[in-house]
Amino acid sequence: MAVKLTILGSGSSGNCAYVETDEARILVDAGFSARQIRQRLATIGRSPENLTGILITHEHADHIAGLLALADKLKIPIYCNRATQEATLWTFKTKWSSSKNPALPGLDGNNHEPRESFQPSLFSPGSSQPLTRTAPVPGRSNANSQARNSSSNAGTASPSPRLDWRLFRTGDSFELNDITVETFSIPHDAQDPVGFVLRANGTSIGFATDLGHVTKLVVDRLRTANVLVLEANHDVKLLQECPHRPWSLKQRILGRHGHLSNEAAADCVEQIMTADLRNLYLGHLSRECNRPEIAHRVVNQRLQKIGAGHVALALASQDVPCPTLAF
Repeated sequence: MAVKLTILGSGSSGNCAYVETDEARILVDAGFSARQIRQRLATIGRSPENLTGILITHEHADHIAGLLALADKLKIPIYCNRATQEATLWTFKTKWSSSKNPALPGLDGNNHEPRESFQPSLFSPGSSQPLTRTAPVPGRSNANSQARNSSSNAGTASPSPRLDWRLFRTGDSFELNDITVETFSIPHDAQDPVGFVLRANGTSIGFATDLGHVTKLVVDRLRTANVLVLEANHDVKLLQECPHRPWSLKQRILGRHGHLSNEAAADCVEQIMTADLRNLYLGHLSRECNRPEIAHRVVNQRLQKIGAGHVALALASQDVPCPTLAF
């Protein structure tokens, strides 16, 4: 069976991708409501009941909005590092109530009635499933990530057994059925954000959708990808001139732990380019501070400049899934 990738949606308000192999059906992030994820999976003839896991890059709402509703009710394993687990649970516990939580309504297709409030035991100490890891990826993570994970592993109790957490250390690789998942640290303003490279059936898919700048580690990991989902968040001029965003937010987005501009994405593509990269998706486009035609033009011009005409360029949409790619 071919490996299949469907980007269910990507943008500043939500990010979620679906990957299917012979033995695995997984989500990379769950940044839409559970109802939206269900509806988008239905467009490709799939349902969340058949998911074998959800990989989480980091704890920001546009990556975890539907996570709790899906994982709690359907008992889907969640794969993340410990810092992301703790930050995610803190977000669920302190920021989202049962009436306002975007993760709650609609898991069962009901558009009107919210699910019942969460039980306190959901956030109480329990047990997490350790992962069976393969050998660590060389240059696996920065010192801060290692320190965070070492400290957390030493003394923090795992949350409720009602959620099936499968914790990895940033930089490790592990097996998820017939998919090898490689994790790597990325520079973003979250607790311990990661990118992924998924390997199955001789094909590799890279995900790097939230990063303020491109490190050597990021380049090394993404250079192995045959398919790449890469952030192209904003046009610098549009961001600077946006009347709806305070200067402090603009500085955050433009900072080294913010988001990639179109030009920065093009620079990254040039650095990671190989003859093996076949499909490039631009994701996480800002509604206010970018335009699809601008992002496409900037990156396409760079592809042509470096002689990378073999790469098929596509833009992921916030509103509708991309056509499924099978390879």
